[in-house]
Amino acid sequence: MVKIMIKRNLEITTNQFICMIVGYSIVASQLKYPAIMNSFAAQDGWIITILSGIYPILFFYLYSVVYKEYPDKDILDINKTLLGKFIGTIFNIIFALSLLGYSIREFSGFSILLMNTLLAYYTNSQIIFIILIASSIATFFSFRAALKLSQLSLYLTVLLILILGITLKDGSILNIMPIFSIEPKDIIKSTYHGIYAYSGFEIMLLYFPYLKNKRDYKKIAISTCLLLILIVSWLVFLA
Repeated sequence: MVKIMIKRNLEITTNQFICMIVGYSIVASQLKYPAIMNSFAAQDGWIITILSGIYPILFFYLYSVVYKEYPDKDILDINKTLLGKFIGTIFNIIFALSLLGYSIREFSGFSILLMNTLLAYYTNSQIIFIILIASSIATFFSFRAALKLSQLSLYLTVLLILILGITLKDGSILNIMPIFSIEPKDIIKSTYHGIYAYSGFEIMLLYFPYLKNKRDYKKIAISTCLLLILIVSWLVFLA
């Protein structure tokens, strides 16, 4: 009975699911990503970023095989079911540590951003305390409100990114020339580093059991991949 109540409270629509996982990937660290990518691939940074989009595409494609068999289980239960309790637990710990590392990195970047803008008059410990309290309240007391906030945040983010396109009127086609100026081996190397920009969406593996419409996996996969590739590539292109 408790599990049924929890599942009902955490029921997530397809649109909310897409906004949540895309929003978890498009965070503060993306502000520095264009500079990182251009340092590897120069003017070809935006092209390499598009090529790096093969990561989320392959991820969704491969996981679709597992999802068809276990649409009502998260990755933690699936690991134990397929690999056994002992090995499954080891994989779960690795998965949890990877998410923890990603969260700490993004939390740090977001804190630095706030320190230099909205919360410039607060100490580091006060900023961390404010963020932790706000996120805890949103997560544990009003998850539905957090989902709606993620939708609004993504819409505003996309709008702001599109507005940045205004800067193109003062640019020149020479800024992106020559195209494919780096060596093929450097393209492969840069594509590998470009995968970093798409990390974060893997958290969806924990939330699939709460997806309202289980048949929307394909829609989620296509929408998420398109949004991530278009947003990140556009940012690098504008840089």
